[in-house]
Amino acid sequence: MQTPPAASDIAAAASDVVAAAAEEDVPTSQWESAVNASHETQVETNAEGKPLPHNWRGLLAVQMARLGVFPKEWNLMGVRGKDAFKKAWSTEPKRQVDAIADVLTYYKATGMGVVTGSFSGGLVAIDIDGFHADDAFKTAAGDAYEPYGEEKTMAWTSGKPGRRQLLYRVPEHLLPLFARITTLTATWNGKFFNDTNSKQDRRNEGRLGEDFVIRYNKCMSVLPGSIHPDTRKRYKFLSYNGGMPAVAPQWLINVMKSKATGGSKFLDEEDLKAIKHDTGKTQVPPKQIRGWFFSNQDVRAALIPRLQELVFNHKEFENYNWVEGSGENPQMQNGCPWHKSSSGTSFQYAKNTGVWDCKACKVSGDELDFIHKIRTGDMYAGRPDPEALETYVSEIAEKLGFMYPEALRETQRTMEVPRDEINSREFLDRCRKIIKEVTNPAEQSIELIDLAERCGRYKYKASEIRALVARDNEFQRNKGNTLLRPKNWQTTVSEEEYIIPGFLRKPSQILIHSRGGVGKTESVMALAKAVGRGEVMNIRGIPVQCVKGNVLWISGDQSEIRLNAQLMRMGIESHGSDPWFHLVSDWRIDLPDEFNKIVKAVQPSLIVVDSLGSVSDLGDPSENEGAYAAPLYDISRRNGAVDMEDGFPSAAIIWIHHNKKDGTDFRGTDRLLNAVDETWGLKELTEDEEAEHGVNSRILTIGKSRFDRSRDRLLVTRDHNLNYEIKDLTPTLYRMGVNRNGDLDPAGVVLEVLRASLEPMSKEAVQAGVKEYLQAEGHDRIPKEKAIRKYLDGWVVDGMVQVQEIKLSGKKGGRPTKHFSLACARGGGSTTETDLDDRDSWPPLVSKFLSVGVRIGQKPPTGPNGQKPPGESPEGVESFCPGEGEGGFCPTETETCDLGAPMDPADVEGFCPDSAAPHAREEGGPARRGRAGLAPRARRCSRSRSTG
Repeated sequence: MQTPPAASDIAAAASDVVAAAAEEDVPTSQWESAVNASHETQVETNAEGKPLPHNWRGLLAVQMARLGVFPKEWNLMGVRGKDAFKKAWSTEPKRQVDAIADVLTYYKATGMGVVTGSFSGGLVAIDIDGFHADDAFKTAAGDAYEPYGEEKTMAWTSGKPGRRQLLYRVPEHLLPLFARITTLTATWNGKFFNDTNSKQDRRNEGRLGEDFVIRYNKCMSVLPGSIHPDTRKRYKFLSYNGGMPAVAPQWLINVMKSKATGGSKFLDEEDLKAIKHDTGKTQVPPKQIRGWFFSNQDVRAALIPRLQELVFNHKEFENYNWVEGSGENPQMQNGCPWHKSSSGTSFQYAKNTGVWDCKACKVSGDELDFIHKIRTGDMYAGRPDPEALETYVSEIAEKLGFMYPEALRETQRTMEVPRDEINSREFLDRCRKIIKEVTNPAEQSIELIDLAERCGRYKYKASEIRALVARDNEFQRNKGNTLLRPKNWQTTVSEEEYIIPGFLRKPSQILIHSRGGVGKTESVMALAKAVGRGEVMNIRGIPVQCVKGNVLWISGDQSEIRLNAQLMRMGIESHGSDPWFHLVSDWRIDLPDEFNKIVKAVQPSLIVVDSLGSVSDLGDPSENEGAYAAPLYDISRRNGAVDMEDGFPSAAIIWIHHNKKDGTDFRGTDRLLNAVDETWGLKELTEDEEAEHGVNSRILTIGKSRFDRSRDRLLVTRDHNLNYEIKDLTPTLYRMGVNRNGDLDPAGVVLEVLRASLEPMSKEAVQAGVKEYLQAEGHDRIPKEKAIRKYLDGWVVDGMVQVQEIKLSGKKGGRPTKHFSLACARGGGSTTETDLDDRDSWPPLVSKFLSVGVRIGQKPPTGPNGQKPPGESPEGVESFCPGEGEGGFCPTETETCDLGAPMDPADVEGFCPDSAAPHAREEGGPARRGRAGLAPRARRCSRSRSTG
């Protein structure tokens, strides 16, 4: 069996194909030579205004797609010859990044195609298959005809004589009308027939010898840069038009309207969602009402000649005269009921279908839509509800000579599915059973929709049924048919736990965002590695131990090939040394029960979703709608709620999201901000920041925070070995207020008092230290004992402070009292004392510090009179505390070093000698003006790792 080649082989093969194709592709005409010459002398840009490389027209289709040559809203796919090699391409939209991955990983791929129709924003293609077909195109287009090589829209050719494709886009307000159009094929007499219509159309109308076809929904066109299966040459652009197809000309719109059956169909689930049907309110289900009105040939034959009398009879039409347009598919034109038309022709409808639109108002619809908009007085009104629908159809039916609802009964008998008469309680219980027992998401959705239809609940999508079951679960857990929670609800709630002390806790939800290419995924991956391996991080200048736990990575934004490459760069091997890493793909946000099952099985401390947009169910609300944030609210409700049937164990959940085009903030509705606990913005460094931190760094700034961390910053750095490090740039002490010029943050003062103490401190001692510190700063507002206790409890919850019970010496009996100290990391391995006399035993961090900061093995120099130089301690540097070091080394009180020349502590970043100043890493911190005993010597934060 032949195996797919590696990514490097694909890239090499692609280069070979480009080179070979470039040798074969020579200009075939004078016109092509001139066009190629003009392209070489000007810089072209894509639809977003980004410049393209001078040789982009010579690239393969997949390379063009990666450069952004094609509009980003186009739905692309991989092709082999002229056929897609992936199934369901016409029914399931695909992201461009996935289509590119498909091509790069399938060795028989010859290029890419674009799905026309609504999947690509209303893209319509005109396929001209020869010179005779071009003559028919010229006849149909009239004055709007565009000769070969003079196209005013995007166009390309396979290179065969007379063959080309022109691409246009349908105005957005007309998209619903053309929902059922697939291909419209020209006939010898200048008419078109729709391939979805009956065979009678095909018998009555004969095809041309060469195809002149309009392609819309469920069709596709092979893109430039792809290899033609016959000529073995690449398709080429005839006109790029700045990377954007032009708006469809009027002749094309008229042809499509003449064949439109947008209203002449049974409503799909999305249409029925808006109707909110209750079967008891109408004599016949609305699905059958519309089917009878738009599909019954007797009804249509009776109605079409009387459209002006029964439908388009608004009084505004009396101020103008109906004018019949010209061409093969004439439109009836008049003034508009919703605006003053100067020409009197802005409103028009198709004589043979009743489909109408107004170009100025940008509204359109079928006959029933028009009646509904007029009677409600709202031209933007949606589809009529079931009762209004029945009223309109019954009135028209009576005037046409049909008895309503008797005329629909026969149709209803043949179209209705068997009904299961069950109440809402039974319906929810049966849905819950399906969700529990059917694990395949696709099969589960089909089962839920099938049940809903059998029970007459036509409006519901599978995602909505799941949401209903979730709401029922929430209601049921309270018992007593009430939403009021019981008095003991606090006893069932999970407590907050830190994962990264002082930084990340569970349960929580975080939204990290930036523009593309800044490094969101790899930054979060570095965070995941720290949690998975239980690494040490620096938070507020204190080395803290991450709580080791599993990581669940939900990938939807990139292929597994790309994800694996990133994991290898980070040194993560889930099949080897990193069993904590668990991957899930193909999950969608409307599958909450699958999410619950996976989380309960993996028990992750951290869940990463890459990205929010990729897992949001297709067809759900857009990013700018408030409902887009609803699943995040639901997940927040279930996170840690283990007493709920649909709850799951607590975890920190990080959603990776993208910025707006202008880069100012994250995309989508503001409700996303309210649904999460924190937002993290990742940005590139300024020149000054690069000079300070290095070019391979990013700064992560916390925006909204429910944990009082707004505007805190972290530094994400990548070294020359591709290792990532994350450290906190937040000082222990900072002043409050927008401009950081207010009072000192009392919580930070508490932490600083503990940092300065050699021994664990009681609550009373901490309060005394805080009081002395603030008074030395000239503050008279001192936190009370209760406030100090809350600050200490907060740091304990964050994992920055540890508590121990100590029984005071000299007292007989009595209860131990709580004492507090910094919870510095121990390095994660065994700990040993460091013998500074034995240089061979020094851990690398200690060796580096001492060798860089001082001259080793020399006695201190003396002055002329045998005195120590000014500023030199007789015993050397007594103690120091790390601010940034990995191991967190501090000598004991009795250990001394035989040091050389005096060392300025500022020369070694993060190390703090005896001083009455705040921690060395806190820039701009206030000088201490208390007694020297407040910070006698830096205490031991941690011991060095025995392994270095």
